[in-house]
Amino acid sequence: IRATNAVSPRVQVEVIQSYALLVGGAGFHAAQHSNMVAFQSHAENGVDGFLADDLGGTNDTQAIFSNSEASYITNGVHAGTGANVQAGGVVVAFASACGFKGDGGAAGFVFFYSQTSRTFLPGAANTFCGSTQGIPQT
Repeated sequence: IRATNAVSPRVQVEVIQSYALLVGGAGFHAAQHSNMVAFQSHAENGVDGFLADDLGGTNDTQAIFSNSEASYITNGVHAGTGANVQAGGVVVAFASACGFKGDGGAAGFVFFYSQTSRTFLPGAANTFCGSTQGIPQT
């Protein structure tokens, strides 16, 4: 599921109780000029379970991924260039690279609720890669 808009204003997308079974790509993708909320959703297989990025350089993409799960994937939650992600209650299981990944730069940060977001990453995978920050649950 991909959200994007060719021009401003940002498109607003909410996804609830959805399932993305992938062969490559991203399960839930907030792209340029978009705000996305994914709640109680699941992504399996592919590159990124939950992805937000803004490759157009406007740095205006925002996403919230909540009470969701990504498994058998390369990266669970990924904030690419130009986007910020907030993750709460997200479970990442069997990711081969990163549980939570932030590319940094002008944006590209993952803020996650440290008490409710969890990972199960056997092998060489990393829980946190790049620009990630735990925040308290409020």
